[in-house]
Amino acid sequence: MDLPSTVSAPSRTLASLTALLLAGTVLVSCTSTDGPRTPATSPGVGEPLSSAGVDALRAEVVDYLGSQDIFDDVRVVLVATGDEVVLAEYQDTSPEEFADTRSITKSVMSTLVGIAVDRGLIDGVDATLGKLLPDETMPRAVAGTTLEQVLTMTGGFVGSWSAPDEEFRASRDWVRAVLRDADPAAAGEFAYSDGGAHLLSAVLTEATGMPVLRFARSALLDPLGVDTRPAALPLAVARNAPAYVAADFAWPVDPQDRPLGWAGLKLRPEDLLALGRLVLQQGRWDGEQLVSAAWVAEATRTHVEAYGAAEGYGYLWWVDEVDGSPSARAWGYGGQMVEVVPARDLVVVVASDVDPGPGLSRLAPDLFDYLVDEIVAPRFPAA
Repeated sequence: MDLPSTVSAPSRTLASLTALLLAGTVLVSCTSTDGPRTPATSPGVGEPLSSAGVDALRAEVVDYLGSQDIFDDVRVVLVATGDEVVLAEYQDTSPEEFADTRSITKSVMSTLVGIAVDRGLIDGVDATLGKLLPDETMPRAVAGTTLEQVLTMTGGFVGSWSAPDEEFRASRDWVRAVLRDADPAAAGEFAYSDGGAHLLSAVLTEATGMPVLRFARSALLDPLGVDTRPAALPLAVARNAPAYVAADFAWPVDPQDRPLGWAGLKLRPEDLLALGRLVLQQGRWDGEQLVSAAWVAEATRTHVEAYGAAEGYGYLWWVDEVDGSPSARAWGYGGQMVEVVPARDLVVVVASDVDPGPGLSRLAPDLFDYLVDEIVAPRFPAA
């Protein structure tokens, strides 16, 4: 098997996870890889693999995960088509274990914003920050930034690879600091920003009139079967790291008790799979339309060219192509992934441990591009 090489990350040092619960999100540039194609064994979309096909898929996935030492950090690989989980590989973990999903949190926030828009609590993606956050102080140019610009990382907020994007966490009011440090002149250009995503926590609080977790539970997490009780909601500072790590469901908060909008949401692998299935089913779950099909379509199509986990970006979802079929990807630092391939009726979930010490994870997106594009997807032919 011709395997992809590890991709070097941008020259930026992450703060320790245990030093600040969640240091900034780091993306690495993708590289193309060449490898053998696996012949499809499924007779068509929605039709299950034969037992021999499942065994062959499992063998190839296990072989790939054993091909490089860096895959020792991969905890889970799930492959599902329709309502059937055809592959569930766990390494040193269990289905009940909660773990930090890193920037997959952003894609959850996107879905919550979509629900708020669907319900008329937010007046569409053209709504400006000035109207969405009427009690916040911000420069006039920043007040004109639209919700769509925030969702597409084109609002001019400081990028996650620069020091100021970390500095907002040293302030007493993180939202106010993000608004203050924005660069309206850079609006319209893609710049991946943790701080920009965190603004959505304040937007949802203002729009719904309730804490974000309460809204998330009623609108999304409870219907999906996510176990959020009890919930650990520690302030995202170093002294609370042990409690965060020890908790099951957790979502750290800022000094104003707003859950982090960019990372930190702890979920189980099956919860990630539910998120992917919700997208696959165009927002429907158990006969209920949790989020509109129109929002799902807009969130998972390319609005701007990007760099990082894919070459296209939607509403806090990466947009890619898998074995010739369009896909949507929620990606979190260090090997957290939910990949949805509608034409293949396919969801692939990966969850990984991230070394809490300083440094960059070597589990780059291209390693999982190869897993999905070359190993998994070809066994699920497009319609």
